[in-house]
Amino acid sequence: MKIITANFMHETNTFSNMATTMAEFKKQGLVEGASIEPTFQGTRTGLGGFIDKARQQGMELIQTISAMATPAGLVSDDVFDYVLKHIRRELNNHPDVQGILLGLHGAMVTKTYSDSEGVLLAELRNLVGPNMPIIATLDLHAHLTPLMVNKADALIGYKTYPHVDAYERAMEACGLMFHTVKGEIRPVMALVKPPMILPIPKQFTGISPAGDFIDKLIELEKQPRVLSASLFGGFPFADIEHIGMSFVVVTDGDEDLAKREAYALAREIWNRRHEFIPELLAPAEAVKKAWQLSQGGRPIVLADMSDNPGGGATSDSVAILEEFISSGIDNMALATICDPEVADLAHKSGIGATIKATLGAKIDGLHGRSLKIEGRVRSLSDGRFTLKGNMMTGLKLNLGRTAVLELAGNLVIVASERQQAFDPEIMYGQGLNPKDFKFVVLKSAVHFRCNFTELAHDIIEVTGPGIHSSRLNDFEYHHIPRPLFPLDTDFIWSG
Repeated sequence: MKIITANFMHETNTFSNMATTMAEFKKQGLVEGASIEPTFQGTRTGLGGFIDKARQQGMELIQTISAMATPAGLVSDDVFDYVLKHIRRELNNHPDVQGILLGLHGAMVTKTYSDSEGVLLAELRNLVGPNMPIIATLDLHAHLTPLMVNKADALIGYKTYPHVDAYERAMEACGLMFHTVKGEIRPVMALVKPPMILPIPKQFTGISPAGDFIDKLIELEKQPRVLSASLFGGFPFADIEHIGMSFVVVTDGDEDLAKREAYALAREIWNRRHEFIPELLAPAEAVKKAWQLSQGGRPIVLADMSDNPGGGATSDSVAILEEFISSGIDNMALATICDPEVADLAHKSGIGATIKATLGAKIDGLHGRSLKIEGRVRSLSDGRFTLKGNMMTGLKLNLGRTAVLELAGNLVIVASERQQAFDPEIMYGQGLNPKDFKFVVLKSAVHFRCNFTELAHDIIEVTGPGIHSSRLNDFEYHHIPRPLFPLDTDFIWSG
């Protein structure tokens, strides 16, 4: 059994003015053909799951391309065309291929296509005809569209946020492909989208209310004819017509069952919609609360949710750092501020040098104001590290030229590239142990919980300046459907 695979992932924040070009994909990882398997084999990633499950089932994978970039603004059309060209070429080279297996995100927006994954699936369907199975995994933050559902045989979403199950969902998708090609099952899907945006903090599946619905999905999948069930929280920071959360249910040939179950889930989440409104603290309130909670021992973790580079923010807001310094509170570590200019100055000055600079808020003017600093260069590195925690284990990441600066008794990791701080290795790689600090500030929204929760005495969610803020009414949407909860509250959804 010969199956074409590809991995194409980007979470596009349309409020960002940082274009996601081919160069950005090359930074994060643009891997082609024969290089894919040695790169991802043994990692707990989606591609790692495809590889392992295919071997278990005796499937031959034809690897085409893996293209990923750090979330930011619109993806260049040439990247989309490049990926499609690679898949098309291998389809032509292997006329005996029996299926297409994809790792997609579901919230990618290019300059031309707001429904990029839908367009990609449609292009592939046109190439292979109506009978070849196309199955894809999707991120929990995907925007599902009728086009995506119509052109694929099965769409399978991550069930966890933090996304610690990408490997398992890829294994599941590969298994569905195997049984579909053998003619043992016939996947059909139903999509239901209640008029809701789920704010990012409330998409955390480790607790209620989101966790309740994941439990319901798992129970639903125990029904004999239900193959897969997914909740897609959507991505609030995309001003597009198909924004919003959704449920997708995949059954073995029973479309009516899929529709009934998807509608039942959608109705229940609508009835509980007010439970999905987060409570967040501004930087000054958050730092004050952190000081009150600190007792020694394990650190207080402050999540800078509004400046999460994992959702397209710049990772260069210094609002929380400024509060610590102005409050005279020390023994804090921050990961990370993206400021290539200051990182370069530190490298030129050398370890032990005292430098004066203007730090942060330089990339787009949307993440607050800069901070004048004078600090000592504590350490320097090339910024490379390998993930060892519970998410994407084994994947190699790169902060670029990086420095640790000591500022008023606090240590700040200053990097040249944006990376979300969800794995302690981002700190260990710079010689910092989060357990050594009273306070740890992380540029992350939810992913940090998969590795930092056990290290933390308490966690404080902070909403400061940035384009990943959960104050959704602060954003100027022009293309989204209305009414839409929680932007609009005084309306009735009949289903």
